[in-house]
Amino acid sequence: MLVFLGVSAIIAANWIAGPLLQGKSWGGHALHSLSGFAFGYVVMAIIASPLGRISSHYNPAITFMRWVAGEPTYVAVIYFAAQLAGSIPGAFLLLLWGRLGADVGYGATTPAPGVSLWAPIGSELISTALLGCAVLALTSGRISLRTGFHLIPALYGAMAVVAVPLSGLSTNPARTFGPAVVSGIYDQLWLYLVVPPAGATLALCISRARDCYRCIRFWGKVQSDVEGLGEDGSACSNRHAARASTRRSRRPSSIRSLIVTRIPCQRRSANWTP
Repeated sequence: MLVFLGVSAIIAANWIAGPLLQGKSWGGHALHSLSGFAFGYVVMAIIASPLGRISSHYNPAITFMRWVAGEPTYVAVIYFAAQLAGSIPGAFLLLLWGRLGADVGYGATTPAPGVSLWAPIGSELISTALLGCAVLALTSGRISLRTGFHLIPALYGAMAVVAVPLSGLSTNPARTFGPAVVSGIYDQLWLYLVVPPAGATLALCISRARDCYRCIRFWGKVQSDVEGLGEDGSACSNRHAARASTRRSRRPSSIRSLIVTRIPCQRRSANWTP
């Protein structure tokens, strides 16, 4: 469904806005941005729908990130395979667009010709890392679903200006795999199967590094409180003791609680996206 509806939004954006922007010097960038917005809003609409509450797996790159974060291997393998397999019938439905779909290769993403391969690799790596950071912010409760509903489309719209000319802005192996099968365009397909999961993992590493930094600062404050305790039983010493006791009670129970969960404790949403 994500492949069919998401790519259909891109095809519709090109069909409606393409003639209006044709001939303008900035028209290409505006069309890319509009397509990114359209795709992002379709993704968020699916996530916010009742269907999105049934399954929170839509992107193999995010599924891979969840596996790195501690999700069982068999769950990640099942979802990864199901997402790639499900993208094929979704992409075949794009044939209903006829010539309009064929004009955009039925949503196939390929590296830009005449540029170094490192350019599309960097484009997909950074784009998926930014998407992963937004997903982690959404699922950890740092931003609300209402904010995320507009943030992720805005992120796609901004990234599309730079990433679409370089790599087509996939950020999702399934979003590329299905259209590649339908269109028969397999140019550097491995790039779109490998780099987005690496970008999502980079986002997880950035998030964990942030947590570790906060944890180091946290224990530094505990140590300073302990060293500041007096021996005369003064009110100042009592306040230090109370603060130190409170911070010790928030100590993570295990290394896994530090790496897999978040420090300090944050509300975790039941659904992961996109």
